[in-house]
Amino acid sequence: MPYFQFKSSATLKDEYRMGKEFVWHVLDGPTDGKSSTYNHRVGRPVAAIMKKETRNLRGIQQKMTRAGRGGIILGLVTGPLMTFLKVKDEDEYKIWDRCYRLRHNRGQVRVDQGSIVGAVGGAGIGAATGSALFGGLVGMSSGIIAMAIYNNVIVKKN
Repeated sequence: MPYFQFKSSATLKDEYRMGKEFVWHVLDGPTDGKSSTYNHRVGRPVAAIMKKETRNLRGIQQKMTRAGRGGIILGLVTGPLMTFLKVKDEDEYKIWDRCYRLRHNRGQVRVDQGSIVGAVGGAGIGAATGSALFGGLVGMSSGIIAMAIYNNVIVKKN
């Protein structure tokens, strides 16, 4: 979905654009947050600290990278499958309506954009410091968390 927010879509037919946005959102959703963010930010560091041999910065980084990689792979496989199972009995209008609501939900668009900007920025910094994958995972998680806080604290006040 964020790809289409950044790109001018004036030349695309509405139905084509909606379908592409829905596919992007399905692939982006499970890999950018939810359980992957929790597991990457909380689960693996705790697991690394509990073992004496990984109770250092390098051990924590390796555990977090492994968990994030696993979350991305799992999300890329299960996201489309679960979405297909959810929408297989839905009529075309309900799917179109969901795409429309996703596109025009400014909070969701912010989270998606934060995810992408954070991942790209984090991967760039990570590549310069030794691990682009780790940097991208930390950046993506940070972007999601930052936009969620922004949506729920700053935007709700206004």
